[in-house]
Amino acid sequence: MTRIRYRVGSAVGLVRPGVAILVEDAAHLDLVALWEQLDTDPDVLTLLDALGGGRLTGLPRFAVVMWRDGEIRAVVRGDYVVEVAGEEGAVEWRGADVSTWSEHRLPVSGDIGARISTAAAAPDARELMADAAVVLASSITVGDALDREPEPEAEPAPESEPEPEAAAEPEPEPEPEPALQEHREPAAIGAAPAGVDPAATIFEADESRYDELWGATVAGRRPEDAAVREPDQIVSEPSAGPASAEDHPKDHPEDHTMTPEEFAKLRARRAGTRQAADAPVVVARLVFSTGKEVDVDRPVLVGRSPRATNTTSATLPTLVVIEDPYVSGTHLEFGVVDGGLTVTDVSTNGTVLRRPGGVGTPLPKGLATSVRAGDILQISDGICVEVTLP
Repeated sequence: MTRIRYRVGSAVGLVRPGVAILVEDAAHLDLVALWEQLDTDPDVLTLLDALGGGRLTGLPRFAVVMWRDGEIRAVVRGDYVVEVAGEEGAVEWRGADVSTWSEHRLPVSGDIGARISTAAAAPDARELMADAAVVLASSITVGDALDREPEPEAEPAPESEPEPEAAAEPEPEPEPEPALQEHREPAAIGAAPAGVDPAATIFEADESRYDELWGATVAGRRPEDAAVREPDQIVSEPSAGPASAEDHPKDHPEDHTMTPEEFAKLRARRAGTRQAADAPVVVARLVFSTGKEVDVDRPVLVGRSPRATNTTSATLPTLVVIEDPYVSGTHLEFGVVDGGLTVTDVSTNGTVLRRPGGVGTPLPKGLATSVRAGDILQISDGICVEVTLP
């Protein structure tokens, strides 16, 4: 059984098997309903709804820690600290720098160790035991793993003395090498014959000495004679369209030579044609109820913290951040298919699609749906997106 302790303070603490909560500004809370809710093994969203009285804008400062099935899950908001004993040491999470709340998971094996506390908790305050209770506390500690002293490192085993090396066997005497025959270097080309003083005579080798070493030289055609000339054909880049007068100047009688200036103009003109063909086309405009407008010429990801996966540098999406707690991290994925616009719902809470003159219908999860101008997508109570023409 997991041991639970708390230190006396001013915050309201609720402790039941598997969950512990520490909350300030609890005057508006229905503690009886929250206590009964903890007995149903609730999930995080159910607890947040109970803590906020049904309104996320009314959430107080709080810290929640739940432990079950080899995992510790923590949610923290405001000036609270959560400490958890992990497999590689203690981990600490704070909620002071988060505008909504921060949620964390950590797998654990063996003994459980977690503590939630206010920033002003006194470490020397009186500590009491609790199992299932509502108390006034500044910190709640679950398990003993955080307070356990680390095991001392084992002393290294003494090194054993090296054994004496055995006497080396005498090496066999090397066999005598066979006598080498005298090697004579060939006479250098242009060297003076034997008996001639090189300082007194300038000796020039004739061509017959080269022929003896590498064979006689075979006379061939000049490079310009070996070139294949086809006056009726011009070797150039394949054209993207019909050739113009500038592509084939008329002031060259052979009609097969192009100056560097003309070649540079031709490449610049074709590069401009390719860039115009590759330019993205805006197929629609998204108008958000927050006042933001986004042109769609590539994939668009909408959410509280949208994240792109499986993309390349050529298909980098546009990320649109929506500050709304009911909006998922990545809520909607817009795509351009055959010049039209599609939308895919990848959220947790869902999306409602309302066509012009029709009623709202839930958007199917994970399936791309075609949308057009006039369609409205409702992604939360206060946020909607309208599809318009660019």
